[in-house]
Amino acid sequence: SWVLEGLTLLGGVLTVLNIARPYGLQFSTVNHVEELMLPWGETVWQPIGQISGMFYIAVGFALLIFVFLVYALSAHYYRVRTRTALAMLLAIGLFVALAIESILARLAVIDFVPLGHLSILAMIIAMSMALSQEMQQKLRASEHRFRSLVEQAPFSLQILSPNGRTLQVNRAWENLWGVSLEQFANYILLQDQQLQDKGVMPYLEKGFAGQAADIPPIIYNPSENPIVKGPSRDRWVRAFVYPIKDDIDAVREVVLLHEDVTEKKRFDDAIQLIATGVSVETGDGFFQQLVTSLAELFQTRYAFVGVLDAAETQSVKTVAVYADGKLAPNISYELEGTPCAEVIGQHTCIVSHDVQQMFPMDQLLNEMGAQSYIGTPLFN
Repeated sequence: SWVLEGLTLLGGVLTVLNIARPYGLQFSTVNHVEELMLPWGETVWQPIGQISGMFYIAVGFALLIFVFLVYALSAHYYRVRTRTALAMLLAIGLFVALAIESILARLAVIDFVPLGHLSILAMIIAMSMALSQEMQQKLRASEHRFRSLVEQAPFSLQILSPNGRTLQVNRAWENLWGVSLEQFANYILLQDQQLQDKGVMPYLEKGFAGQAADIPPIIYNPSENPIVKGPSRDRWVRAFVYPIKDDIDAVREVVLLHEDVTEKKRFDDAIQLIATGVSVETGDGFFQQLVTSLAELFQTRYAFVGVLDAAETQSVKTVAVYADGKLAPNISYELEGTPCAEVIGQHTCIVSHDVQQMFPMDQLLNEMGAQSYIGTPLFN
């Protein structure tokens, strides 16, 4: 950095001197003007006079600049080996060649007009073209990565314009709803009466206004949409709306992520249905009937209902246990490192396979030979 700072300071001083001196840095005095015939027949006039000592300082400064530029771009090309770096290196080479010609012409070593001003123009044009091509390549690569991410995402993903029109969807979205993007050509999300009737619109309006929002689960049927006219879908779906903003904080696009929570919803409903069905029982009989019904419904070897220990909140004591086809004695165990720890007071936890590998600290899972797990919090 100190090299750049020094060259910048010296360049500023030389610029001021070039403006202040009567004949600039090149001449201390001008004797006369000579006529010069160029190879293509054009006649130009060149001043002839005493070369100033300051001019040699300026030439030395220019050579330092040339050396630094060539070194910096050569090192850059050696690191990245891209066409853009090579094009910029060639542009600097052209600039150096024309600048040297200009110096030799001003020193009257060659009879030709100085082309230094053209060297700057040529360098700017060459570098602009190279950088423009690089920017286009990076933009295409970025768009390709974004499209690949959208297309391969496991979640249903829908990208909308600020007015609610669908711009892009992925394969998971088409599989979830059973429709294609072409069927949504005339569809405007913010005018969907079905979403309005199911109370979703306030969440969407919040997202389109620039704030992310979570949309509670609903059943949305494309078959009931008069514009889309898709197939009937008996699926519970929750959604997440995320605005994408530009540099001035205006919403440019809105992203909708959909998650199929049908299995979780059905499980919750089953728990509620069982709890209602056995509510005629009281005391221990209620919980024993509950674990028996759960085991039969989900065809599991084990089922239990446990409560947090009043004295030790990281420990659970069961009030009913079902094991291998019959009721079993109650047990107690520590929550740490178990899937139950994720359930307590929070949300349903479903592990469809490899539950022992996911929770290696849970010795009880190992003793039971458990392969999968379902747990949910119960509230009074």
